[in-house]
Amino acid sequence: MSECRKGDSLYADIQAFKSSGVATENGLNYARVVAPYLYDPTLKGALKLLALSYGFGIKTCAAGVSAPTHLVFYASRAKKRRDYDFIIDSIRLNLGERASYAEARDAVSPLQWLRTLRNLRRGLQMARGLSASFSRRWVVGSLIARMKSIAPRLLASLPSGHHTLVTFCDAHAIENLVTQAERTRGSRTITNQHGQYRVLDATNMSADAEAYANFISDRMIAWGEATVGEFQKMGYSRDRLSIAGWIRPQSVLRLERGRKNAFGVMLNGQNGKESNRALLSAASVIAEALDLAYVVRLHPWTALSEYRDAVDSRCQKLIHASLEEYAGLVDFSLAHMSGAVVELLNQGQAVYLLDDGRLADVFRRPGLAWGSGLAISEAVIQDRQSPDLLLRRIDELARWYNDDSEQLERLARVLRS
Repeated sequence: MSECRKGDSLYADIQAFKSSGVATENGLNYARVVAPYLYDPTLKGALKLLALSYGFGIKTCAAGVSAPTHLVFYASRAKKRRDYDFIIDSIRLNLGERASYAEARDAVSPLQWLRTLRNLRRGLQMARGLSASFSRRWVVGSLIARMKSIAPRLLASLPSGHHTLVTFCDAHAIENLVTQAERTRGSRTITNQHGQYRVLDATNMSADAEAYANFISDRMIAWGEATVGEFQKMGYSRDRLSIAGWIRPQSVLRLERGRKNAFGVMLNGQNGKESNRALLSAASVIAEALDLAYVVRLHPWTALSEYRDAVDSRCQKLIHASLEEYAGLVDFSLAHMSGAVVELLNQGQAVYLLDDGRLADVFRRPGLAWGSGLAISEAVIQDRQSPDLLLRRIDELARWYNDDSEQLERLARVLRS
């Protein structure tokens, strides 16, 4: 079976598992809870999930307030992503003393293997709803057993008295579990966009698809019209998405426009290896055509050595760097599909996306995506001849992806409505 067919089939199997109802108990659909873990069918992926299932419990901390209206719940602090933390911390600041707060994170537990084993029989029964081999269902059953062992203690630890739950991302396993539980109690539920969500297909399928496929909250705080359109494609009502823009520090300045005589290449993570190679091939063409050097920014979890064989002599360096540091090194960027594209547009930098056949539709915008390195070279030449038109195009694209005008007022309305 081709890689495209495999990706398409995997997504379909996971969605069928969720809709089957086989893994539902006491109003909680555990197929939804474990769905984000199921997109890596490799042996290495299975071993990681078994280690999680039998070696890691969960640690929670909570802070209640008197007469709360909201509970803010966050399960991604351990990822050490300051941009993620900023979103949830801003929500808390906006709500003030009206909001209780709780966090959860995976934690090593010497007794978790026993708790998982106690729930394994029921977990394996639930895993029968997934079309897969026995060994894969064993892994999924173990994941469900872990979640079943965690659920009672986690839910009992949460502050009470609120009528609205706000999560960072209701597609993530623990936050999905809490969202489901709160919905059964009648709470209103709100979640946040934290990347440029896009409808995926067989050419680019990954766990990112669960951002929309696992969306169960009453409302999402969305970045812009681009995201609204993607969710409407999947059958969601526009009324469930409230545009407030990307919640991020507002002190970011537009980039200096001094010529650096170099452009940048922003690579994807592990899910985009083929596109990364295509980007580097296109970079060689662009560098030769425009007589420029280039810098390659790798995903923070990718080793610098992984792509050294794919660059030529015009590559100045491969780096791990913050977006701000990287952007200060280059005149424009070559990229694929990433939330970083939106951030660069918001900072006023030209970005050219390579449509290698795997680019999601939400990024196939006129003036943003081209089909080859040569076409991008020609576009750069035209933009240098008409800089005012380029700046206007950048501003229009930035607003379509991220409309953060009157953000504080919009955010207050959606949180309190």
